[in-house]
Amino acid sequence: MNRKKKAAIIISMAMGFSLLSGCGNGSSEENTYEINLNSTSMIESANDVEFSREGMVLNDLTGEWVDESFANKRPVAIMINNLSAAMPQSGIGQADIIYEMLVEGGITRLMAIYTDYSGLEKIGPVRSARHYYDRKAMEFDAIYAHVGQSVYAEADFSAYSQLDNLNGLYGVGNVMFYRDSSRKAPHNCYTSADGIDAGIEYEGYDTTHDENFRKMFSFNSSVQSLDGNPANKITTAYNSSRQPYFEYNSEDGLYYRYQYGGPQIDDQTDEQLKFQNVIIQFAPHSPLEAELIDINWVGSGEGYYASNGTIIPITWSKSSDNSVTRYYTIDGEELRLNPGKTWITVFPDNQKDGIIIE
Repeated sequence: MNRKKKAAIIISMAMGFSLLSGCGNGSSEENTYEINLNSTSMIESANDVEFSREGMVLNDLTGEWVDESFANKRPVAIMINNLSAAMPQSGIGQADIIYEMLVEGGITRLMAIYTDYSGLEKIGPVRSARHYYDRKAMEFDAIYAHVGQSVYAEADFSAYSQLDNLNGLYGVGNVMFYRDSSRKAPHNCYTSADGIDAGIEYEGYDTTHDENFRKMFSFNSSVQSLDGNPANKITTAYNSSRQPYFEYNSEDGLYYRYQYGGPQIDDQTDEQLKFQNVIIQFAPHSPLEAELIDINWVGSGEGYYASNGTIIPITWSKSSDNSVTRYYTIDGEELRLNPGKTWITVFPDNQKDGIIIE
């Protein structure tokens, strides 16, 4: 199997932009947070770096120690329905990384990426592919699971030999996906750990990275403080009807996810989704036929990184379709995430005022 990856070309960029704070707690006062672009982005700790731990390896997606059986293992990326009719979702709290992006009609879908999906009996609801999601899955060398696809995603599956996908509309669907009779279609299609393994075996896909694999993120050895501005609430207002947000919990140092007027819950654990890291990536969005949209990954842009209750501006770059996105601090250094789970919101780069920091 030819699954080639190229290292991204580092592009140094200067960027200056402010964090716009919306009104909170009924106050009419609007605050503007100005980021000090000359400051360092990370405060180094005195903790010693731990280079190895017997029987364990560092997870490429979280920077945390996991069993050595996961060394060099390809992750699985699953398209998740994110409409209110699909709530609560199942099994997504175990994902290492979750992407949220717009699809047609001003709604969003999620892509949950797992290093370890073992033990999950219900994951979903699973929905159809879009080409900008599958290209992002390809950056992780992930096996991409979905049920159906747009015409552009279908073209990608033919064009990119390294893009291994599990499509519930075809034969693999019979061994991998099932319908939950308690919900109406199209909000009732699910998979499981056993289903994923059966699907991968059915298609005969490799489950380990090849020698060309390049991981996307670098991590600190322990949670570090950011030299930025407070971020106790982060709202990602895509439009008037789509305004999910995160609230920082100082007790455990995590960001808790809310949407549709309440906590976003995984019904397999009854726990709210929560994350060590939140990344906002601004990227060009443009219309395509049949109300579909395109997101351009190649090039460079701006964004934010929030962790431990603080937020900083960042930049990103990607040199080609076959390269990996790289993230940088304002001084041009590679961004190092704090170890833990990450949520990535991809947001139109011409609507930056929709990101509200309080």
